[in-house]
Amino acid sequence: MRAPYCALDVFSISENRAGLDVILGRSMRSIGQYKRGTEVSDTFRSETTRNVALTLAQHIEGNLVRIGFALAGILFGSVGIFSESIWLKLLGLVGVLSLPFSVGFKFDWGWLETLENLRRNQDSYIIDNSPEYLETKFEQWLESQRAERKIKIVFVIDELDKEDAKEALDAIKEYKNLFARSFAHFIFICNQNAYALAQESRPDSKYPTLFTHAFYLPTPTSEEMNSYLDNVLGIKESAEESTDLKKFLLFKSANDFFTLKNLLNDLSEFDSEGKQYIDTETLKKVDKNYTDAVKIYQYIERFYTYYSRAPKFFWQANSRLQSDVFAFANTNLNREFTTNLNASEHVTNLVLLLSRMGVLEAEDLSPTEQADVSAHELERYSWTGKYRDLELFDQLFPEDEALLEAMKQLIQVANDLDDLPTKYEDRSFEAYTEVSEERDGENLTGINLYNIHSKHLELYEYLSKPEERLYATAEQTKEAAREVADTVAKVLLKLFDIFLKATEVTVNARGVATRKSALDNTLASSFVIKSWDTKFANKANGLLYGQGNTKQLLVLKDAPMNSVTEKELAELRANPDVLVINFLTSASAIKRNPVIHINKVGRKRKATSVTNFINMHLPKNIRDLSDPLKIAVKHFV
Repeated sequence: MRAPYCALDVFSISENRAGLDVILGRSMRSIGQYKRGTEVSDTFRSETTRNVALTLAQHIEGNLVRIGFALAGILFGSVGIFSESIWLKLLGLVGVLSLPFSVGFKFDWGWLETLENLRRNQDSYIIDNSPEYLETKFEQWLESQRAERKIKIVFVIDELDKEDAKEALDAIKEYKNLFARSFAHFIFICNQNAYALAQESRPDSKYPTLFTHAFYLPTPTSEEMNSYLDNVLGIKESAEESTDLKKFLLFKSANDFFTLKNLLNDLSEFDSEGKQYIDTETLKKVDKNYTDAVKIYQYIERFYTYYSRAPKFFWQANSRLQSDVFAFANTNLNREFTTNLNASEHVTNLVLLLSRMGVLEAEDLSPTEQADVSAHELERYSWTGKYRDLELFDQLFPEDEALLEAMKQLIQVANDLDDLPTKYEDRSFEAYTEVSEERDGENLTGINLYNIHSKHLELYEYLSKPEERLYATAEQTKEAAREVADTVAKVLLKLFDIFLKATEVTVNARGVATRKSALDNTLASSFVIKSWDTKFANKANGLLYGQGNTKQLLVLKDAPMNSVTEKELAELRANPDVLVINFLTSASAIKRNPVIHINKVGRKRKATSVTNFINMHLPKNIRDLSDPLKIAVKHFV
């Protein structure tokens, strides 16, 4: 028993149904109580009547003889009284003295013997072995033990697990009242089939109230097995070698006591002093999988801890879980294998965990397996020999965190692109959790972010839920994180073009038609600076014209201010219909507006800012494009 009862007298009863009857019969005899029969059977009564009649006949016959002698004694006594002859007087005296023996004593003694025989026959004892009588007398004995010894007795009835489940439960059911209403506890050791019958629902069960409790005793946990090995092996310190040995033994024995006991016997050796030991160095040479078994056991231990449940309702499921994963690992360790992922949920989840840890990697199915009708359910794996530390079963690895961060960025970028033309004024951007097909960001970037989001959405959802992270393998996550991060980076590298496009879309939405081109001084414009097309042609630039008005927006990137003359800036300042925004990628401090000096007649040169030439740091994200977009839209509208 995993949870023994303390301070109790325990009687072990081994045997099956027949043995149970024998033991209960012996229990009745051991009590020493027998039922006193008030009536006997017809056969016994007839036999007793015949015996009594025969005895009476014998006594009557003897008494008649004695009566004859008594009459003779009376006659001789009378003769002796009235006779003068001395011989006749002596004869009469003998007759008188014989009367008490022949009449009184002999006659009474015969009847007493007859009555005593009758009473003896009627007062005989018989054994009543009916369940009802047994229950009554056995309960009386149990009560006497409880009263005298102040204890409650527990009977453990073992070996029923070796018998047919139905026969075992039927045997228990026959004595249900004895077991259920007594002053003792009864524990029955049955098999899994009997447990299943006892657990059937009330409408379908033949034994709905037979047991007050039904427990499935699971296989031991790793903690219990480690404690057992510490005692058996005499391990006092948790040295690395002894720790690895325990993990190897528990892996090979699948956390089963009986298998472990046999394994210890097989591996044990004795030194010259007769002390038992296990030679780990030899064991490592003999079993090439020693180190791998130690590593895999650690994964299985975490796996079991995560999926097992403490309430006794789950004890049977816990045992099946442990049995399945250890059987799979012992069979397939360091062998290429093919598994049907629909065969066992436990094995499937373990394979996924080992794949996530990089311990397993997927392989192509063999031609024979590919031809199988169930090939879509099969997956083939090989062992990589690589192991990662698993601190928590649902922990996130660096590539997992990278993918989660990249996907969050992708979602924000896609939705911010869609919101920028309408929410730039008050920056009322929202937080989103997905990319919809209608909000894919392609309008401003030319890149469909919905497609890349959909491609990796399942993997992202796995990682977002701790209970599903084992479905994300290391290889898949690394590739997805790289692709998503690269896509986001491409978008952010296009912020200059995104600004131009967002300005065009927003101005058009305000009713101002525009057209866009690169910097070109051949276009008709009131702002004609002959040298700017050559100065900035090798820089990112864009020119936006308002159709139907003279408004123009020239957007530059990293235009060097030392190449722009004061004359050009003065000409620009004199033409407020033209706005120049120069985005700078440098993080150093900048002056927002360039300054020129204007000659005043009769005065000194005066420093004047060119307000329609604006230097700005190029934003690093979509939302920060709001401020320059306000300036650009205001210029046109």
